[in-house]
Amino acid sequence: MATMSKSEKSVASVILKNPHEVINMNMAALAGVSNVSEPTVVRVFNGLGFKKFHDFKIRLAQAIVPMAPFCYDRIHKNDSIADVIKKTCNNSINAIQMAEHEFNSTDIANVVNAIDNAHFVGILSSGLTEIVALDAEHKFSRLGIRCSTAFRATQQLMLSQNVDKNDMLVIISQSGTTRRLVEVAQKAKQRGCGIVCITAPDSPLAQLCDYAITITPYERIETMTPLSSRFIHHILVNILVASLAITKQSDNPDQLPALDSWMENKISYFNADTTTEG
Repeated sequence: MATMSKSEKSVASVILKNPHEVINMNMAALAGVSNVSEPTVVRVFNGLGFKKFHDFKIRLAQAIVPMAPFCYDRIHKNDSIADVIKKTCNNSINAIQMAEHEFNSTDIANVVNAIDNAHFVGILSSGLTEIVALDAEHKFSRLGIRCSTAFRATQQLMLSQNVDKNDMLVIISQSGTTRRLVEVAQKAKQRGCGIVCITAPDSPLAQLCDYAITITPYERIETMTPLSSRFIHHILVNILVASLAITKQSDNPDQLPALDSWMENKISYFNADTTTEG
């Protein structure tokens, strides 16, 4: 509001004080209660980055709807396949919506900068999060980042004893309480290595790290397939990869086609000459 004119501030004040009423107003009504002209209202929502008043009202409505708490719909032994499909998909959707509100862009930007400036990135995890670490290794490598995963205790211990201030460890742990990962982080930190953690908030690992992206563990639930939190870890890896690609000025940060030869390795379903018989 500090950059607005007096009449524009009048519109902004009405929006801030009465957002629920504003989403049901047309532009003329908002101009009337703000004691300004309709072009002034146009300048306000254009200044906020919206081309149409309708788009602004939709975003305003989304912003004032309270975020529902994450709700996990447990799968029971008597559920049908249709029930399992519905519950699994709904649980994943709920987790993604919650994660969007939990992710902190400043924390992610700090992690991207730290990884981008590291000479070497070691990616550590244990148990079910190992698949996320492998995904990160593959995608970081495609960006030209020198990196490697370490899962066994001896590998992780050796890595912690050989890193230095120019390196970075990325540690992925759903709970943040795995003793081995905490001890490895401590040893690496003693050598001046930076530590990035993707883990639960307020956990021992989160408190130890230089850079932390925290994700609330959603499960008290699936003992065999704890999908929701793991799904969010995969999404976060993709956020980091796309952000790193932008930092590195990739022309296609979403697809990175120049860094992957997968198109050259595909078998065509059709002959080049479709007129050839036999």
